[in-house]
Amino acid sequence: MPRKKDPRKVGTEPRGRTFLYKRATFGKEPETRTLESMLDEAWRVTGEEAKDRRQVTHEDSGASIVTHYRTKRFGISFYEIIVFTPGMKAMAAAMDFSAPSLEIANVAVKDDEGNELQLIEYIAYLAVCDNDVVLVPSAELRAPVIESHANWLLREAAGTLEEEQEVRLSNRIPPTKEKAIKRSRKVSFSTPVEFTAQKEAGTGRTSIRPTGTVWQGVKQILSDFGESMVDVASDLEREGLTESTPVEVDISLRWHRPPKRQTNELLDRVATGLRHLDTEADYSIEAGSTKLTKSEIILRRTRQVHCRGERPVRDLLWEAIKNWYEELQESGEIA
Repeated sequence: MPRKKDPRKVGTEPRGRTFLYKRATFGKEPETRTLESMLDEAWRVTGEEAKDRRQVTHEDSGASIVTHYRTKRFGISFYEIIVFTPGMKAMAAAMDFSAPSLEIANVAVKDDEGNELQLIEYIAYLAVCDNDVVLVPSAELRAPVIESHANWLLREAAGTLEEEQEVRLSNRIPPTKEKAIKRSRKVSFSTPVEFTAQKEAGTGRTSIRPTGTVWQGVKQILSDFGESMVDVASDLEREGLTESTPVEVDISLRWHRPPKRQTNELLDRVATGLRHLDTEADYSIEAGSTKLTKSEIILRRTRQVHCRGERPVRDLLWEAIKNWYEELQESGEIA
């Protein structure tokens, strides 16, 4: 007997979507609450109206990020997040290929009854179980933006996050590596950093300074260890350096006595500092004889998800996320 087709898949097309695992950590430890419980409380406080979860990111245009939808399935909280700009119109053209050129117009998007709709620019999904997080990001709704929006939602919209506290969507050190690195007395990592070059008037001397997302991650790591990073590269000179010349930066931290924190905790802080470098750079971390590559630290998979147009069918997406989360647990990739 032929297998009955899932009615949810009728009229859909499988599309590859990126699933990204993160672990919620906090700027101030210990934190007794989980991210899931924080978001539950924020949803209760902000109530039924989505306007209370709308973060205006550009005052002039009104561009906004909105967490507008939430559901709980399989013991996991799922959220849908959108980005839109009020009044934005779609570009369209009559495809008259007999004409020498096409006439392109900005048109308002309307429903079947003629009501004007707002154009959704980007859409992303967030799944949270305790402090485990799975993101399904989009081009402009990536982990740094979602992290910032989550902090705004908890602190500004709901008032449930203290001013001095911060939620961080961090990478994690693989549990299978923790035993090997536990007694190490050295942590080192390597990553390419871009520099900007500036010539000083009168002297012709070229000074360079590190810049970009990668450097911000490096600075945070060393500042977390109590190191001053303000003028590390202020006096460097290098002939022929340009903005497009990345420099490989190697950093090693050594200690003669066992640190107050175990090595895996120190490496967790390194992974947190590099948490937003999912695509910007390649890097590796060494602890004793154990080497962790970027692909081991960042848990990312492409999964086929049934979509109508560009939008995933929610129920099928929730199931796909749940299945991947269970696979990570069963394989030991997450504790």
